[in-house]
Amino acid sequence: MKKLFVIACALFALCTTASAQFMNAGGNAGGNGQGMSQDVESTFGTLRFSYSSMNIVADYDGETEGGFEEMNALSLEWTNAHNIMASQPLYLEYGAGLQWSFWSDEERYGDGEKYSQSVNFLAVKVPVSVVYDLAIPQTSFSIMPYAGLNLATYLLGQVDNSYDSSEYSESHTVSCFSDDDMDEPWNRVVLGWQVGARINFGKYFAGVGYEGPLTNFLKDTYDGEKYRVYSNQLNITLGWKF
Repeated sequence: MKKLFVIACALFALCTTASAQFMNAGGNAGGNGQGMSQDVESTFGTLRFSYSSMNIVADYDGETEGGFEEMNALSLEWTNAHNIMASQPLYLEYGAGLQWSFWSDEERYGDGEKYSQSVNFLAVKVPVSVVYDLAIPQTSFSIMPYAGLNLATYLLGQVDNSYDSSEYSESHTVSCFSDDDMDEPWNRVVLGWQVGARINFGKYFAGVGYEGPLTNFLKDTYDGEKYRVYSNQLNITLGWKF
Protein backbone atom coordinates (compact mmCIF):
# COMPACT_ATOMS: atom_id res chain seq x y z
CA MET A 1 0.00 0.00 0.00
CA LYS A 2 2.93 2.38 0.63
CA LYS A 3 3.98 1.94 -3.00
CA LEU A 4 0.42 2.65 -4.15
CA PHE A 5 0.36 5.79 -2.01
CA VAL A 6 3.59 7.01 -3.62
CA ILE A 7 2.10 6.35 -7.07
CA ALA A 8 -1.07 8.27 -6.17
CA CYS A 9 0.94 11.24 -4.90
CA ALA A 10 3.13 11.20 -8.00
CA LEU A 11 0.09 11.16 -10.30
CA PHE A 12 -1.51 14.00 -8.34
CA ALA A 13 1.68 16.08 -8.56
CA LEU A 14 2.00 15.32 -12.28
CA CYS A 15 -1.59 16.34 -12.93
CA THR A 16 -1.34 19.60 -11.02
CA THR A 17 1.98 20.53 -12.66
CA ALA A 18 0.68 19.75 -16.13
CA SER A 19 -2.53 21.59 -15.38
CA ALA A 20 -0.67 24.73 -14.38
CA GLN A 21 1.25 24.62 -17.65
CA PHE A 22 -1.96 24.19 -19.63
CA MET A 23 -3.56 27.04 -17.71
CA ASN A 24 -0.68 29.38 -18.58
CA ALA A 25 -0.81 28.24 -22.18
CA GLY A 26 -4.53 28.94 -22.27
CA GLY A 27 -3.96 32.45 -20.95
CA ASN A 28 -1.37 33.21 -23.64
CA ALA A 29 -3.50 31.74 -26.40
CA GLY A 30 -6.79 33.30 -25.35
CA GLY A 31 -5.37 36.65 -24.36
CA ASN A 32 -8.00 37.06 -21.65
CA GLY A 33 -5.41 37.93 -19.01
CA GLN A 34 -6.87 35.43 -16.54
CA GLY A 35 -5.16 32.24 -17.70
CA MET A 36 -8.54 30.59 -18.42
CA SER A 37 -10.14 29.49 -21.66
CA GLN A 38 -13.25 27.70 -20.38
CA ASP A 39 -16.56 29.02 -19.12
CA VAL A 40 -17.01 28.85 -15.37
CA GLU A 41 -19.95 26.61 -14.48
CA SER A 42 -21.96 27.69 -11.45
CA THR A 43 -22.74 24.11 -10.46
CA PHE A 44 -22.46 20.51 -11.67
CA GLY A 45 -23.03 17.01 -10.36
CA THR A 46 -21.28 13.66 -10.74
CA LEU A 47 -22.19 10.00 -10.46
CA ARG A 48 -19.17 7.78 -10.01
CA PHE A 49 -18.08 4.21 -9.43
CA SER A 50 -14.79 3.36 -7.71
CA TYR A 51 -12.66 0.30 -7.17
CA SER A 52 -10.33 0.58 -4.17
CA SER A 53 -7.46 -1.32 -2.64
CA MET A 54 -8.11 -0.88 1.08
CA ASN A 55 -6.05 -1.66 4.17
CA ILE A 56 -7.31 -1.87 7.74
CA VAL A 57 -4.09 -1.64 9.73
CA ALA A 58 -3.36 -2.61 13.34
CA ASP A 59 -0.46 -0.51 14.59
CA TYR A 60 1.30 -1.20 17.90
CA ASP A 61 3.66 1.59 18.94
CA GLY A 62 4.56 2.36 15.34
CA GLU A 63 4.94 -1.28 14.26
CA THR A 64 2.33 -2.94 12.04
CA GLU A 65 0.85 -5.90 13.89
CA GLY A 66 -1.49 -7.07 11.13
CA GLY A 67 -5.09 -6.35 10.23
CA PHE A 68 -7.06 -6.89 7.06
CA GLU A 69 -4.64 -5.99 4.29
CA GLU A 70 -5.33 -5.57 0.58
CA MET A 71 -9.10 -5.74 0.87
CA ASN A 72 -11.13 -5.01 -2.25
CA ALA A 73 -13.74 -2.26 -2.10
CA LEU A 74 -16.49 -1.07 -4.46
CA SER A 75 -18.16 2.33 -4.13
CA LEU A 76 -21.02 4.21 -5.73
CA GLU A 77 -21.18 7.97 -5.04
CA TRP A 78 -23.18 11.02 -6.02
CA THR A 79 -21.71 14.51 -5.59
CA ASN A 80 -22.71 18.09 -6.27
CA ALA A 81 -20.26 20.96 -6.82
CA HIS A 82 -20.86 24.71 -6.41
CA ASN A 83 -18.58 27.47 -7.66
CA ILE A 84 -17.08 29.46 -4.78
CA MET A 85 -15.11 32.01 -6.84
CA ALA A 86 -17.06 33.65 -9.65
CA SER A 87 -14.04 34.44 -11.85
CA GLN A 88 -12.31 31.06 -11.38
CA PRO A 89 -13.41 27.41 -11.77
CA LEU A 90 -12.94 26.67 -8.07
CA TYR A 91 -15.64 24.50 -6.49
CA LEU A 92 -16.81 23.10 -3.19
CA GLU A 93 -17.85 19.51 -3.90
CA TYR A 94 -19.84 17.35 -1.51
CA GLY A 95 -21.96 14.23 -1.72
CA ALA A 96 -22.74 10.79 -0.34
CA GLY A 97 -22.22 7.17 -1.28
CA LEU A 98 -21.98 3.54 -0.23
CA GLN A 99 -18.80 1.48 -0.01
CA TRP A 100 -18.61 -2.29 0.37
CA SER A 101 -15.22 -3.70 1.38
CA PHE A 102 -14.52 -7.43 1.34
CA TRP A 103 -11.78 -10.04 1.73
CA SER A 104 -11.67 -13.81 2.05
CA ASP A 105 -9.12 -16.55 2.46
CA GLU A 106 -9.12 -20.34 2.73
CA GLU A 107 -6.53 -22.81 3.91
CA ARG A 108 -6.69 -26.57 3.46
CA TYR A 109 -4.79 -29.19 5.42
CA GLY A 110 -4.43 -32.94 5.32
CA ASP A 111 -7.33 -35.27 6.10
CA GLY A 112 -9.87 -32.88 4.62
CA GLU A 113 -9.39 -30.07 7.14
CA LYS A 114 -10.35 -26.58 5.94
CA TYR A 115 -10.18 -23.20 7.64
CA SER A 116 -11.80 -20.17 5.99
CA GLN A 117 -12.26 -16.53 6.92
CA SER A 118 -14.21 -13.74 5.26
CA VAL A 119 -14.42 -10.04 6.12
CA ASN A 120 -17.15 -7.59 5.07
CA PHE A 121 -17.54 -3.89 5.79
CA LEU A 122 -20.34 -1.60 4.60
CA ALA A 123 -20.08 2.17 5.04
CA VAL A 124 -21.98 5.33 4.18
CA LYS A 125 -19.41 7.92 3.11
CA VAL A 126 -19.74 11.72 2.89
CA PRO A 127 -16.89 13.34 0.90
CA VAL A 128 -16.28 17.11 0.98
CA SER A 129 -13.53 18.55 -1.24
CA VAL A 130 -12.23 21.69 -2.88
CA VAL A 131 -11.88 21.10 -6.63
CA TYR A 132 -10.24 23.16 -9.38
CA ASP A 133 -11.22 22.59 -13.03
CA LEU A 134 -8.22 23.27 -15.27
CA ALA A 135 -9.06 23.28 -18.97
CA ILE A 136 -6.64 21.94 -21.57
CA PRO A 137 -6.65 24.57 -24.36
CA GLN A 138 -8.30 23.71 -27.68
CA THR A 139 -9.57 20.34 -26.41
CA SER A 140 -12.62 19.01 -24.60
CA PHE A 141 -10.39 17.71 -21.80
CA SER A 142 -9.76 19.20 -18.38
CA ILE A 143 -7.90 18.12 -15.24
CA MET A 144 -9.51 18.45 -11.82
CA PRO A 145 -7.18 18.13 -8.80
CA TYR A 146 -8.99 17.94 -5.47
CA ALA A 147 -8.32 17.73 -1.74
CA GLY A 148 -10.64 17.44 1.23
CA LEU A 149 -12.21 15.27 3.92
CA ASN A 150 -14.23 12.05 3.93
CA LEU A 151 -16.56 11.04 6.77
CA ALA A 152 -17.44 7.33 6.95
CA THR A 153 -20.18 5.74 9.07
CA TYR A 154 -19.92 1.93 9.16
CA LEU A 155 -23.18 0.00 9.12
CA LEU A 156 -21.43 -3.38 9.06
CA GLY A 157 -18.04 -4.70 10.09
CA GLN A 158 -18.17 -8.46 10.22
CA VAL A 159 -15.59 -11.25 10.37
CA ASP A 160 -16.77 -14.83 9.67
CA ASN A 161 -14.59 -17.79 10.62
CA SER A 162 -15.29 -21.46 9.92
CA TYR A 163 -13.52 -24.77 10.38
CA ASP A 164 -14.47 -28.04 8.71
CA SER A 165 -13.01 -31.53 9.05
CA SER A 166 -14.15 -35.10 8.73
CA GLU A 167 -14.89 -35.18 12.46
CA TYR A 168 -16.68 -31.87 13.15
CA SER A 169 -17.43 -28.37 11.92
CA GLU A 170 -17.74 -25.05 13.68
CA SER A 171 -18.20 -21.41 12.72
CA HIS A 172 -18.57 -18.08 14.44
CA THR A 173 -19.13 -14.47 13.47
CA VAL A 174 -17.62 -11.39 15.11
CA SER A 175 -18.85 -7.82 14.68
CA CYS A 176 -16.03 -5.30 15.10
CA PHE A 177 -18.51 -2.71 16.41
CA SER A 178 -20.35 -4.92 18.92
CA ASP A 179 -20.01 -4.65 22.70
CA ASP A 180 -20.89 -8.34 22.93
CA ASP A 181 -18.20 -9.53 20.49
CA MET A 182 -15.33 -7.15 21.27
CA ASP A 183 -13.65 -6.19 24.54
CA GLU A 184 -13.16 -2.78 22.94
CA PRO A 185 -15.65 -2.18 20.12
CA TRP A 186 -14.43 -0.11 17.19
CA ASN A 187 -15.70 3.37 16.38
CA ARG A 188 -18.38 3.26 13.71
CA VAL A 189 -17.69 6.83 12.59
CA VAL A 190 -14.22 7.76 11.32
CA LEU A 191 -12.86 10.83 9.56
CA GLY A 192 -10.19 10.79 6.85
CA TRP A 193 -8.43 13.09 4.41
CA GLN A 194 -8.43 12.62 0.65
CA VAL A 195 -6.41 13.89 -2.29
CA GLY A 196 -6.43 13.07 -6.00
CA ALA A 197 -7.15 14.21 -9.53
CA ARG A 198 -9.66 13.47 -12.28
CA ILE A 199 -9.35 13.84 -16.05
CA ASN A 200 -12.59 14.97 -17.73
CA PHE A 201 -13.37 14.16 -21.35
CA GLY A 202 -16.71 15.70 -22.21
CA LYS A 203 -19.27 14.41 -19.76
CA TYR A 204 -17.11 11.50 -18.60
CA PHE A 205 -14.07 11.28 -16.33
CA ALA A 206 -11.50 8.95 -14.81
CA GLY A 207 -9.48 9.58 -11.71
CA VAL A 208 -7.10 8.34 -9.05
CA GLY A 209 -7.14 9.28 -5.38
CA TYR A 210 -5.85 8.33 -1.96
CA GLU A 211 -7.61 8.38 1.43
CA GLY A 212 -5.74 8.44 4.74
CA PRO A 213 -6.86 8.50 8.39
CA LEU A 214 -7.51 11.48 10.65
CA THR A 215 -9.31 9.42 13.32
CA ASN A 216 -9.08 5.73 14.17
CA PHE A 217 -11.33 2.72 14.46
CA LEU A 218 -9.62 2.07 17.77
CA LYS A 219 -6.99 3.88 19.82
CA ASP A 220 -5.66 2.92 23.25
CA THR A 221 -2.50 2.54 25.32
CA TYR A 222 -1.20 -0.77 26.70
CA ASP A 223 1.77 -0.89 29.08
CA GLY A 224 2.74 2.61 28.01
CA GLU A 225 2.69 1.80 24.28
CA LYS A 226 0.15 3.16 21.82
CA TYR A 227 -2.13 0.83 19.87
CA ARG A 228 -4.45 1.91 17.07
CA VAL A 229 -6.47 0.52 14.18
CA TYR A 230 -7.07 2.68 11.12
CA SER A 231 -7.72 2.44 7.39
CA ASN A 232 -6.28 3.80 4.16
CA GLN A 233 -7.10 3.17 0.53
CA LEU A 234 -6.19 3.89 -3.09
CA ASN A 235 -9.16 4.62 -5.37
CA ILE A 236 -9.55 4.24 -9.13
CA THR A 237 -12.70 6.03 -10.32
CA LEU A 238 -14.87 6.24 -13.44
CA GLY A 239 -17.85 8.57 -13.65
CA TRP A 240 -20.30 10.80 -15.42
CA LYS A 241 -20.56 14.58 -15.03
CA PHE A 242 -23.95 16.26 -15.42
